[in-house]
Amino acid sequence: MKGKNVAKAAGIVAGLGGLALILLSRKAGAAPPPEPPPEGMAKLYGRVTDSSTGQGIAGVRVTTTGAITETDSSGDYATIDIPPGSWGVRFEKDGYETKELTVSIEEGNNELNMQLVSTAAPPGVANFMVSIINLPSEANMWGCAFQDPTTGEYYQPTNRPIMGSHLFGASESAELSSPVSSGILSISAFSQASAMEVTQIVNYQINMSVTNNGSYVFDFSTGKIV
Repeated sequence: MKGKNVAKAAGIVAGLGGLALILLSRKAGAAPPPEPPPEGMAKLYGRVTDSSTGQGIAGVRVTTTGAITETDSSGDYATIDIPPGSWGVRFEKDGYETKELTVSIEEGNNELNMQLVSTAAPPGVANFMVSIINLPSEANMWGCAFQDPTTGEYYQPTNRPIMGSHLFGASESAELSSPVSSGILSISAFSQASAMEVTQIVNYQINMSVTNNGSYVFDFSTGKIV
């Protein structure tokens, strides 16, 4: 009976000396081969891991045409018995990028391991957006920064990366990235007559907590987040 990767390696080593060598032939951390399918059929199996941590991911939906299975607590999966041939395979789980590919499956066990990329921000990092309403009539620009109250460091908008050029029009939004989720939003309105002539009209300091991918609107008429 034919098979890819682990199945083939096991068959070769078995003739050289037995079970201990078969186990050594498998990659560390690999999924154990399932029970072989009946003659003339094939089976896909493997382990799904996080691309950053290398840890197995539980609950990943593994879909082949007409069949769905999920990874176990170790990130391992095995499909039902399927005919050999070309198959589309899809790996998906909330919080990770979906992977789709087409594989050629031979008779027997076929090993297919997969790494998924997390879509979540790293721990402690908050990427968020700030926009404004009711800019004072004497102002035509505004700006903001988010301060870590522990270190005193300010994090400027990432969509205005050049220092001194981080001012926005009333309809524009500021994108910020901070390693802390609780801090002080410093937000100001400015009158900009020219690139070299900028006057601050008003400044507010707001203690707030933010969430990753959050969106916040500041009302200059009340001095509050609405």
